Amino acid sequence: MPTPNPCPDCGHMNDANAESCAKCNFPLHGIASPEPLVESPDQSPPALPDSSPTSVAPSEFELRRVRPIRARAPRAGQDAMSQQLWMVVGGLVIALLVWQAFTGFRQSNSQPLAGAKPDQQKLVDQARA
Repeated sequence: MPTPNPCPDCGHMNDANAESCAKCNFPLHGIASPEPLVESPDQSPPALPDSSPTSVAPSEFELRRVRPIRARAPRAGQDAMSQQLWMVVGGLVIALLVWQAFTGFRQSNSQPLAGAKPDQQKLVDQARA
């Protein structure tokens, strides 16, 4: 007969083949259970430990508690007006950056006309602008 498996977190007695605690959902697989008790007919069953996790009987090896992973709480939704405002401001900033890069490239890339006099170069620069 399989012996009940106590939960190392809350002390609840679970079936021997249970994978997690029925009370607190703490994982039971991968964690060694204490040695089965040999009951004699004249002995009464041992008293269950109270629900505090520190009252679980120590065994010959250290039980490592694993904190269960919980899902992140959902964020509160933003109102539509603030989202539109951020989109407009972001679009303007991107447009400003593209315009600045384009004008900077155009100014740094203009090369003097070969063989032109200074007054002719001035006219060429005005035409390019």
